[in-house]
Amino acid sequence: MNASRARALLSLVPLVMLCALAGCSPQNDLSVSPSPGATIASSPPVNAEPFVGSKADYAQALVSCVGEQGWPGTITGPDDPEGAGAIRWDPVPESQDNALNDAIQSCIASLGQFDDAPASEEEVRARYDAFMDQYNCLIAAGFGPTDPPSFASYLDEFQTSGTLMWDPVSGLSDEQYVAATKACPRP
Repeated sequence: MNASRARALLSLVPLVMLCALAGCSPQNDLSVSPSPGATIASSPPVNAEPFVGSKADYAQALVSCVGEQGWPGTITGPDDPEGAGAIRWDPVPESQDNALNDAIQSCIASLGQFDDAPASEEEVRARYDAFMDQYNCLIAAGFGPTDPPSFASYLDEFQTSGTLMWDPVSGLSDEQYVAATKACPRP
């Protein structure tokens, strides 16, 4: 699974850390198959209730659930460029991307969504400011991050859609992403 697909998939989970979960890192495209005898649920029960617990609890539950379906993953520690709590799935060949994606979505459906959306305009501002700090670091380090919206636009997007859409590293290539998050760690 390449980094762009991994980051895009995990952005479906409403964790801004683009993840405390949302920041899956690039992996080498090595052939790794699910465990022998692993099965993937074809139509998971959907849990309409939100997940109750911390980001760390959710990340661990998701890694455990997907791992039980034969797709191992790890959770990054505090010394990782993406920060603590990002999930890295073991690399899989492109031919298995859909099966891994299905397993992740199945687990998200059964666990319920983790909602760490900001509760106030002040929390939205804090996230925007943290991304602006990373954006300025990326510019100073010579990277071409995605241009920021104004805070008013960022806030309006959140109030309209319930999501925080801008992320300074979202437009970087896989190679740039690795170097950029080492130079300018994720907020």
